[in-house]
Formats: sequence, structure tokens, C-alpha cells
Amino acid sequence: MILTAQKLDAVRGNLRTVAPHFERLSTLFFARLFTAHSVLRPLFPQDAYRRAEDLLGALEQLTRNANRLDTVEGALIDFGVRNERAGIQPVHYGAAREALLFALADVSGAQWNAELRDAWATLLQVVSSVALRGAGRARARAA
Repeated sequence: MILTAQKLDAVRGNLRTVAPHFERLSTLFFARLFTAHSVLRPLFPQDAYRRAEDLLGALEQLTRNANRLDTVEGALIDFGVRNERAGIQPVHYGAAREALLFALADVSGAQWNAELRDAWATLLQVVSSVALRGAGRARARAA
């Protein structure tokens, strides 16, 4: 999966569209994630549904630096290490990606289409792959 300039522009434009509705997006994301994978609920703080600012901030940073992932690679690897230590398994990254895509589609409304979904999915896959490297390192050190 390649994150082209066109895909990145689409993601950035969509993020500007959904940003004013991020509380709703965050609620949809966590509800979908915890409904599909209830085992994850205890791994998140009780106020996870209210953490829209954290989710928005992370997505803004990713879209701002997506064409220079080396600038956020360390943070993504650390994110993977923290996730591994918290008990989040590699399979959960896909679940989170699908829950976020669901929430983005809902909040985007008529703007959402196959191309936009592909653009977001590509960015999230790239991010997941870097975070999973960190998780793998944490597992290797623990072994």
C-alpha cells in the first residue's frame, strides 16, 4: 500500500470536514471497537469515549507528518511498545482500523466514498505497520 500525495490530500481534506464533529466520531469509534471486541474495554480508561481531543490530535499529527513518517516513527514505535505492554494484540490493530473507518464514514456522510476509504485505510495500515514493529520489539525483549 502506497500513500500517494493524492491520498494524503484526500485524508487531510476529510479530516478538516470531520474535525468539528470529533466528539461524535470518537464515541462511534470506541462504541464500535468495544462492541466488536469487548476484551479491549478494560484496556482503555473509563473516559475513553470522551477522549476525542486525543484521537483528533493523533490523527492531525499523522496527517501532518504522513509524507515524512520518519519524523513520527519513534513515537509510533513507542505507541506499539505501550500497546504491547497494555495487552493489545496485533489482531486488535485491524479491529481499531475498521472501527475508525466505520466512524469516519458515518461522520463524513455524503463525502465518504471508496477512494476516501482507501486513502484512510492506506494511512492507517502504514501507521499500524510501524506501531506493530514496536510491539514486536517489546515482545522480543520480554521473551
